[in-house]
Amino acid sequence: MKHWKHFITHDFQTYQTADNLIPCELFESHGCYSGGALKVGDKLAMFYTGNTRRTSDNQRVPYQNLAIFDLDGKLLSKRPLIENAPKGYTEHVRDPKPYLTKEGKIRFVCGAQRENLTGTAIILKWLIWMIRHA
Repeated sequence: MKHWKHFITHDFQTYQTADNLIPCELFESHGCYSGGALKVGDKLAMFYTGNTRRTSDNQRVPYQNLAIFDLDGKLLSKRPLIENAPKGYTEHVRDPKPYLTKEGKIRFVCGAQRENLTGTAIILKWLIWMIRHA
């Protein structure tokens, strides 16, 4: 099962293990796939794709998820941000890479496949308030 192993280092020579991101919720039932993370205040926000399959037809249902950790590596919460693909896209929307804008807003880029099966990238928005109050 795909998951994230979480380590903390300050010198890239010694490492401390932290809570891992292990799939145990419906929105990540078939694995915690790639993404990215940002430090926001005194928290670490990990954005990742939760891989799931519908039992009725084994169809992939993409979730873009958020896990919040404290700076000591303790998992505080995790939840889905976006369920399903946006209109006009297939179920292949994944791998959120977060960044901060000059205005201090969080955006993330996801790889995506259009309904005509061509690839693209989409930019999604998120609120820092949700992370600080997690």
